[in-house]
Amino acid sequence: MRPVIMNTAQTTYEIPDEMQAIKGEIVDNLAYYNIMPKRKKTFFDTQKVLDLLQELTGDNNIKEKWSGLAPEGQILVPALIEYFSENDYAKYGRARSTLINNYGNYCAYCGMFVGDSALAVEHRLPKAAFPSKILEYENFFLACPVCNSYKGTRPDYDTSYDWAFDYISKKKKPTMTQILAGGLDSFIWPISDHAWDGLVGYMINSKTENDIDMSDARNLNNKVVSVKKNVVKAQVEGFTDPIPVVAKVRAESFGDDKLAKQESNFLKATQINIYEDDSSSDRRATNRTILWFDTLSSMNDLQSFATNPALWKIMIKQMALTFKYSGFLEIWSRLIYRISPCNLGPQSAYLEIRQYVIDPTANTYSTGIDAARLLTTD
Repeated sequence: MRPVIMNTAQTTYEIPDEMQAIKGEIVDNLAYYNIMPKRKKTFFDTQKVLDLLQELTGDNNIKEKWSGLAPEGQILVPALIEYFSENDYAKYGRARSTLINNYGNYCAYCGMFVGDSALAVEHRLPKAAFPSKILEYENFFLACPVCNSYKGTRPDYDTSYDWAFDYISKKKKPTMTQILAGGLDSFIWPISDHAWDGLVGYMINSKTENDIDMSDARNLNNKVVSVKKNVVKAQVEGFTDPIPVVAKVRAESFGDDKLAKQESNFLKATQINIYEDDSSSDRRATNRTILWFDTLSSMNDLQSFATNPALWKIMIKQMALTFKYSGFLEIWSRLIYRISPCNLGPQSAYLEIRQYVIDPTANTYSTGIDAARLLTTD
């Protein structure tokens, strides 16, 4: 996972102090809960409305379609979710440009580089289950359409409640605030401590579903032979003939049971390892696989400049710029980290490329990257 810093200082996005609602389903039902217009007949205090949504979320007690609420609440909550999704002045989509400025054009989950128009504002705590967080910047990431679709309404209320019960309230009934914290804590995120080294790439033979030995998978002579729809065939060390391959991601929990559960919840929700041979709609695993072999090819080419430091440096910078627009930083950076490790010092391709990636003044900068998570030791 591409590690980033949660940047709340450099944001032009703000929750508006007021919201203007004219529809009776909102105005009348807010009145039922004693929230009256702040001024005139249609302007309401936005924060009071969000606080009400948090209260109603707890009162609903996990019931579907908000059926745990009074009839007025059953109408009001979906109406407010729609309002904050579509109203030009108050919708959460206004945060999109700020998120791109802070995090770059990358899916926060699969790591793929995505064009501006395809990036969605994704809620860590889903708006359908936790509508009080629908406008909160700290609850936003950017996601590709596929990851956004798969993650959907996860973590849901049940998961968040159970996590809060186990890890936050210590087996006591959690408060609503603790349930919200439980939902956030139940996943690993790009801002988590082990975002970079907790989810690591590996290669499988997609015909047999067997893992390929990592030393073979990292061989610099490996190369792609063909790509048809989602099937990548490659010549891989240890195999006589080309084989179909897929680069996947697995959890590295370092013996930490809680971290293992966070990683498992994330992988199940986003399904970033899924692939279908005959489909072209989900290219996440395919693009990740191609990037794996492109990285090996670049490292192979780099060897040609080993005796010419000036050209070696130029090649390193070009690789950093290419990788910037390839995405999947967690794949290429960890491959290079293993192939050309930190203990090589100035001859470490990883350390040299890392420096280009973390330099905010360079055109190779990976926007929003958390440099502290990109290791500098083996």
